[in-house]
Amino acid sequence: MDITVTGTILVINDTNVVSDKFKKREFVLEVPDGNYPQKLLIETINDRTNLLDKYHVGDELTAHINLRGRSFEKKDGSTGYFNSIECWKAEGTPANAPLAPEYTPFEPVAPEEDSDTSDLPF
Repeated sequence: MDITVTGTILVINDTNVVSDKFKKREFVLEVPDGNYPQKLLIETINDRTNLLDKYHVGDELTAHINLRGRSFEKKDGSTGYFNSIECWKAEGTPANAPLAPEYTPFEPVAPEEDSDTSDLPF
């Protein structure tokens, strides 16, 4: 299931290396929802943990997510369930991104013909 959510980054955690083959990085995105904004804990895994490298707390971010649900066997033999929200693509403009320089057209100025430059140091 592919869903897109947009909000403000509240938390970005460090990458957690679980094993040689698995690592994850979690972040919290505050998503507007009427009077009660939702604070979603979202994870990136393996090669996607670097998606958050250019973003900071306070940045606006659009996260493309998949909802994942899994079952597991509890110690008592019963079945338990858990969900995860996994981000596979992130889009936004980091707050500290360099802005494009303003373009100011250069207009050459013609020198005055009768100006005296004899007292200039060069």
